[in-house]
Amino acid sequence: MTIAVPNYFLEREESSLIKINSQLYIKHTKNYPHKISVRNTMHGMLLVLSGSKKVQTNEKEFELNAHQAGLFTQGNYFMSENDPSYHAIAIYFDDTFVLNFVRKYTLDLFGSSRNIVIIPYHENVLLEALIDSIEKGIDESNIYQRELLELKIETLFLELLQLDPVKMKAFFQHILSTSSERMRYILEENLDMIEKVEDMYKLMRMSSSLFHKTFFEIFKTSPKSWLDEQRMKKAAFLLSSTQKSIMNVATECGYTTASWFIVQFKKYYNMTPKQYRVKNQH
Repeated sequence: MTIAVPNYFLEREESSLIKINSQLYIKHTKNYPHKISVRNTMHGMLLVLSGSKKVQTNEKEFELNAHQAGLFTQGNYFMSENDPSYHAIAIYFDDTFVLNFVRKYTLDLFGSSRNIVIIPYHENVLLEALIDSIEKGIDESNIYQRELLELKIETLFLELLQLDPVKMKAFFQHILSTSSERMRYILEENLDMIEKVEDMYKLMRMSSSLFHKTFFEIFKTSPKSWLDEQRMKKAAFLLSSTQKSIMNVATECGYTTASWFIVQFKKYYNMTPKQYRVKNQH
């Protein structure tokens, strides 16, 4: 099972996820007994309060331990496994939050880091006290507490900047330098989770009208046409590079039946999937 966060919590209207505003969410997160696959549709930070989390990405494996902050950019895909005593605070934020933060504090950015950034804070008394204050504020749902939480999270970023300016500035720089390509990256990386256009704007956490408008500005085509083209390209790749059955290829590309897949593939490539495989597989 692969879950997209924070979408998974939003769709279930989980009370543990607090919406501070449209740019910022926060929640308590505790031990989950099984290894899970996670994709994040917002940037995020994990503040590990106790225990540890093992994380495996396409590039490496690492462990997040107590009194460490782990920052990750939107669109990461990783396997996650927690130990029984794991307890953390998860903070999710978008490009706009980062842009406003950088402008507000006139940060001079440098470097670029797409990897997950880990910053230990166990010897920083101010950070420990601030995180303790944030944790206590999560359980308060009134509007004043949410505004306080936003200010405290800003302060948290400032403290982490002071603690490790190189990592934090590289993290922010990567976000700002890739923000214009965010939609393309998220959709292409999560194609296997998309069955219909509705899944696309839910994945991007946009209204249908805003998504269609933004999508056309970026791709110069409709979401349906783009999705069909991406499916066909993926199907052609699987047919030419694997021995997967036509049914398996159809399923992996989001088609519920092999017969409908064959009709659509022939319309796009002017040949059946079987004919394409014979012609292109070596």
